[in-house]
Amino acid sequence: MSATYRLFERFKSHKGFVSNNQAALNLGIVRQTITHWKNGANGEPEIIEKMAKELGEDPIRTILEAFSEAHRGKSQRILKDLSK
Repeated sequence: MSATYRLFERFKSHKGFVSNNQAALNLGIVRQTITHWKNGANGEPEIIEKMAKELGEDPIRTILEAFSEAHRGKSQRILKDLSK
């Protein structure tokens, strides 16, 4: 399960959507994209940004977290440095 999928689950709950299909339509994506996220793929930065803004989260930090998950190590150190 990817960081994008976890973000999606928070987004879906925040918006009050009952189904993944409702949330997908709102984001302008297909349900299969959500399945890819559930299986570990990251979303497109524009979609991550849209969900993060809706949740009142920092979109840049959220995007960095999603992509650093796939590239532990150096990216994690960069993210920690940005958090200081």
